[in-house]
Amino acid sequence: MKYFELNQMWGLLNPSMLAELEEVGRPKTVRFKRLWALRLYRSLIGHFSSLRRWICGEVEVPASLDDCSIGTILTLSQGDPNDAFRELLGLSEEQIALLDAEEAVGFLNFVRSELERINRLLASARVEPTAEERQAGVEEIGREVGSFATIDHLAKRCGITHDQAFELKWKRVLAMYMLDRDSELFRRRLTEVYRNKKN
Repeated sequence: MKYFELNQMWGLLNPSMLAELEEVGRPKTVRFKRLWALRLYRSLIGHFSSLRRWICGEVEVPASLDDCSIGTILTLSQGDPNDAFRELLGLSEEQIALLDAEEAVGFLNFVRSELERINRLLASARVEPTAEERQAGVEEIGREVGSFATIDHLAKRCGITHDQAFELKWKRVLAMYMLDRDSELFRRRLTEVYRNKKN
């Protein structure tokens, strides 16, 4: 089975596509196809869920995403699976469509696992806002621009352009986050010490 065939199967499971086909006047046929696709899709995903592939589309898969830039990590975290094939393997849309399904899903399993690991590390290095900061709306900052807020923050922190910030290795960004976290926690402790002295 090719990767594009797996995607076609997902298309049959998509409610919006089902509604569109039903308008054509073949609801029973469509529902049968959808039920068949659902059973087969679940069976395949169950089989693929533990797969990990070191070769995908005749391209060697990296052992980890440790050498990736923060821009690549943000792009891969957006949700389009084809970004992983393009960014990490350099495959074209045509090559992606013709990938072996086991190779493709095995590779995507690896990417998903790595992104979970990296995003967990990055999240652990951030300081939780105080109740007062939350009340003032600190969590709303940058919400409308999404991941660009991260790039903008890094560019300002390092005194570089947005393009240069996009190319920073995520491990370097993690180190900066950890330094910022430790500095902020120290500042809070010091403020508390001064407050206690006044009392």
